[in-house]
Amino acid sequence: MSRLKRFGIACLLLFPLWGRTAEPLSVRLVGDDAGFSAQVMLRIEALIRKNESDVLINDPEHAGSVHRRLLIGVGAKGVRAAEGAAPDLPVLSVLPPRQSLDPAPLPGGKAIGTINGDMPLNRIFNFVQLLTQKRGTSIGLIAGPFTQSRLSRLEASANERGLRLLVEKVERENNVGPAVDRLVQQAGILLALPDPVAHTAGTVPPLLLITYRAGVPVIGYSEAYLRAGAVAALYSTPEQIAQQVVDMIAAWRQGKPFPSVQGLKYFTVGSNPSVARSLGLSLPPPEELEARLKQMKE
Repeated sequence: MSRLKRFGIACLLLFPLWGRTAEPLSVRLVGDDAGFSAQVMLRIEALIRKNESDVLINDPEHAGSVHRRLLIGVGAKGVRAAEGAAPDLPVLSVLPPRQSLDPAPLPGGKAIGTINGDMPLNRIFNFVQLLTQKRGTSIGLIAGPFTQSRLSRLEASANERGLRLLVEKVERENNVGPAVDRLVQQAGILLALPDPVAHTAGTVPPLLLITYRAGVPVIGYSEAYLRAGAVAALYSTPEQIAQQVVDMIAAWRQGKPFPSVQGLKYFTVGSNPSVARSLGLSLPPPEELEARLKQMKE
């Protein structure tokens, strides 16, 4: 067989792979009207419009001509939209409210994927380890009902890194202040994790005041927590969460199922130099911490 003929056969065999494209997609994007979830929804829409020319977003006039459909629900409003959607409509839920360890399955047997808004626990304690740089450090944790549901995994991850987790359980917001008072007597650092009871607009300011007066640094989970007075924070920006959503949709369009629950993939490290200085701490630059964190095994 001539070399030219062999080349031609190879091209015929490979062409279906090269030419394979995803089916056009109609997306219904529903989310909260304000707050962080609203920012995420806006970034999702902008990123899809920028990168996916064959995807219709909230376009009922032309959606009927597209066979493949998807509902992206962001925040609490997105969950309500998913609950009322047609049984055969695939759903990607982004940042559902933290009411339990895993989101409740929706009725109708819908194909569900979820980005639950939580950092992998091993990444969190890798970050704590980077900041403490020594074994045996006592880490204080305020645990509302949501956090209590995963305490065993939190403790296991901390123990693997030679960190000692000190936990104060709270059931109501007015329990948080006294719990922080007790923790700062023993803990070298207080770790804040997203929890709808432990960390709210009413609990965070007094928590930061108590820990600051006791000289105990706080590690936060958002840019807002960092600005409020945490010494450092590990968080995902709206742009990073939107990128994760777009990545998941691209994989799904190529035939890969949505993961039932996925934590935050991309992340940012931030620090508060003025708070660090006032507590007598010297932290590496955020860029250095972030680079080192990405190299650590999760």
